Amino acid sequence: MQVVQRVFQLLEEQGKGQKELAHFLNVSPTTVSAWKKRNSDIPSSYISAIADFLNVSCEYILTGKKNSSSEFSEDEIKVLRYYNRLNEDHQDLIKGEMVRLYEDEKSLNDVEFSDELAK
Repeated sequence: MQVVQRVFQLLEEQGKGQKELAHFLNVSPTTVSAWKKRNSDIPSSYISAIADFLNVSCEYILTGKKNSSSEFSEDEIKVLRYYNRLNEDHQDLIKGEMVRLYEDEKSLNDVEFSDELAK
């Protein structure tokens, strides 16, 4: 699979549009459309930004191989993709809820640990 095909496949899989990508890259939508229509190489100067937009590595964009040193599981990557689609206010809500859940879990674990020590 060519780079351009991989990029457009990822756009489709992630429910993102060509216009969104064009806006992110600060190019015209016709530029992105031309890459697809002509099945032409995407200039290398855009690869890093496209990888950021699609939440994948440059290696994946270029080769289709997942970075074996990735510290994230597929589920974690999926969560990050959803998170990145949210507006800033909703991202702040998610972060707040995560902190609350972590603190709740930490408190439970501290109680359980104290119970273990008492035995």
